[in-house]
Amino acid sequence: MPRKGNPAHPALAAWFPVLQANVEIDALALGRLHRAIELGKAHITTYYNLAYGRATDNVPGSEFRDLVLAIARKPGGCLVGLQIVSMRLYADGSAKRQPLLEVREAGRLTSARSDWSSFEPVVTCTVFFLLAPSFSVDFRLKPLSCLG
Repeated sequence: MPRKGNPAHPALAAWFPVLQANVEIDALALGRLHRAIELGKAHITTYYNLAYGRATDNVPGSEFRDLVLAIARKPGGCLVGLQIVSMRLYADGSAKRQPLLEVREAGRLTSARSDWSSFEPVVTCTVFFLLAPSFSVDFRLKPLSCLG
């Protein structure tokens, strides 16, 4: 029988990302999230909850990057991952702190995995301009050149 707090628990599996996003995300929680992603019992869109409520603000850079990339590898996960990154960048900006290199890397790698042709133009440009300030390359001269 699965343990409580286990993302494989039949009563929790589909809602596990929502529940986890509402408590502190420490090393054990990161392990549970990765296990939940591997199991695939929760729809990928439930991981949007990690973007809000500052759930991932205190997740260390490399662990944040690995979590976002694990989400982005799943079908439909790129937009979820980009939203998590964009909200982390927003939180960093609000706190007037520089984004960690791993957060920027998560944004770049997830963006590179994205099939931009499948996104609505407004969503594409919104996500791009949220991520552009974190890129080390200056895209301001031709902001749409990377979308083509």
